[in-house]
Amino acid sequence: MLFEESKELELKESYSNSFLKTVSAFSNERDGKIIFGVKDDGKIIGIDDDHSFRLRIENSINDNIRPIPSFSLKMEVFEGKKVIILDIYKGLDFPYFYKNQAYRRSDTSSVPADTYQVRRWIMESSNIRFDRQVTESSDFTFSKLEEALKKEIGIEKLTKDTLRTMGLMVAAKYTNAGELFADTNEINVGVDAVKFGDNISQFLKRETITNTSILEQFHKVEDFFDQFY
Repeated sequence: MLFEESKELELKESYSNSFLKTVSAFSNERDGKIIFGVKDDGKIIGIDDDHSFRLRIENSINDNIRPIPSFSLKMEVFEGKKVIILDIYKGLDFPYFYKNQAYRRSDTSSVPADTYQVRRWIMESSNIRFDRQVTESSDFTFSKLEEALKKEIGIEKLTKDTLRTMGLMVAAKYTNAGELFADTNEINVGVDAVKFGDNISQFLKRETITNTSILEQFHKVEDFFDQFY
């Protein structure tokens, strides 16, 4: 079989607007190809009027994807039949949206990206990492971090200068990384630890750990693991 769908290759028997979701996904994550005139199973059926077909694809991308991504189109012949190959290149201005929705690749399909992923793309394309963003919250304590640093590197007292050196503060403000290391926080991330029974639908024990220092989360998961292994 000449063609087989993958994370970097999608096959289209004919034109449909659904290919624009994949254009968004490849532009956001990785270089990829869409080949028109080939069935999902790899059978080549060809394209008749390749010139008008290419023009339709080009216009669809330019009219529907924002910002407009980088791509190229070419016609090639396989088994005596014309196919159109659309190469999409990972862009620098991601996320790329189709109908106000950004997409990502999941195995051989293109699926909507969730809000967190879109936010991460925006920060990445702006060279602003999540952990370096400052938070407006200021009422933090760091007893768990101080205890760990005393044990591991022998500091006498955790100061704001130490927090700045670690990237947990910028000037007088805490970063998101700082909030994650604080004894308590309002960032909605955590750990969900589960001991399964005979199958993944049977929970013998479950513990969800959130809104506390990631050091505390780590140690609680260690304790949970030690109960069973």
